[in-house]
Amino acid sequence: MTRLSYLKVLREPVYTKLCLVRHIDSGDYLVEKSLIVSIEFQQRLFEHELAIHSRLDHRYIIKFIQKVDDKRFLMEYAAAGNLMGKLVSGTEKHILRKYALQVLKGLHYLHEMGLVHNDVKPSNIIINRENRAKLADFTFCGPHGEITFPAAPPYFVLGTQHFKPPQEQHSFVNRISNDIYAVGKVLYFLFTGLYHTKTIDLSMIVDN
Repeated sequence: MTRLSYLKVLREPVYTKLCLVRHIDSGDYLVEKSLIVSIEFQQRLFEHELAIHSRLDHRYIIKFIQKVDDKRFLMEYAAAGNLMGKLVSGTEKHILRKYALQVLKGLHYLHEMGLVHNDVKPSNIIINRENRAKLADFTFCGPHGEITFPAAPPYFVLGTQHFKPPQEQHSFVNRISNDIYAVGKVLYFLFTGLYHTKTIDLSMIVDN
């Protein structure tokens, strides 16, 4: 039996909750993700994320630790927050460049496995204690070319609209090109500090 000490809520609950916990036996600080609703589709999303994340093993992917039960699992605690926080705090450009390369390597690993993340954005790029950037949140991750959630309810949107290509806003198909577009936007934001709702001019990333 896994014995945990609950320390604080890291993300206010909507359908799932993130809590900082301490493993009583090992003393490790971890994050517990738990499903807090009984809505059938949200249960499907949670089970899907659990199945995908538990398969992943890469230094630039947030580490899956263990399944606790059908509604809870444990993962690595990224003590330094997420990429959005680093941008707000004015992190030096050479460190941001390091983060960018790490994100690209993590994304390449996913694509080599035939998977699409579907929600690449600054808040889903987590910075651990060793100052390493890692991809997190695999709720929408699925096999390239497939529709992972064919019977989704009307309110469901695959990914985050601001980071989806304009022509894919209402699509439910997992496309590697969606991740490429999203990471392009992340890089643009990374090196300009600006959000752009329009199509990205990739030359501006190089110029900056």
